[in-house]
Amino acid sequence: MSLQQVIDTAQKIVFERRKVVGQTISRSQRIKSAKRNTANPLALTVTPAAVFPYAAARDMVEGVMLNDRYAEFQVKLGNNLKTAYINEYRGALPLATAKAMTITNFTLNSVTIATNTSTTATVLKAGDWIQPVWSRYPYIVTQDAVANGSVATATVHRNLITSENTTVTGTMLIGTDTTLRVVIADLPTYELGLYKFLSWSGDFKLVEKII
Repeated sequence: MSLQQVIDTAQKIVFERRKVVGQTISRSQRIKSAKRNTANPLALTVTPAAVFPYAAARDMVEGVMLNDRYAEFQVKLGNNLKTAYINEYRGALPLATAKAMTITNFTLNSVTIATNTSTTATVLKAGDWIQPVWSRYPYIVTQDAVANGSVATATVHRNLITSENTTVTGTMLIGTDTTLRVVIADLPTYELGLYKFLSWSGDFKLVEKII
């Protein structure tokens, strides 16, 4: 379980999704801004549950400490009923039909999707998560995607990351099936107290690992 258990039982998760932007204000008080085109890795600050029974948490501790701040973890954000709301599918299709959709083209931040059904429904809602099945990286839909017959075009929050050199067409993961590859940037220590309970000394700071 390791880090996944920390996320599944977290008291709070803070998302850092701000793009790399530079801003200046001229002497006439006009603001100018410029955006760098980066992979925009997702960063999370995870506040763990207050306490864990140590007998049930030993495997979590060892899994976290094994990877430490060096090796990556593959995690899901919506891994159980309590956290599924974070990235559950919100489109109009039945979930089984949505999961059968495929990617036919992915260029910059535009994704062409075969819906495998004839519909004019909103097949993806803003905030839905999608991920090419062979890719490390999930992408977040930024505006509703309405199908025109059997085809829909979705705009996502960042450009396609090509450095992993893998195919991005074909089957895709959707909603709670999507995963993140993260590295712990700030690892708290753990404390053992009375009545055999374990607690972490602070927050976990996680950063999506872009290769």
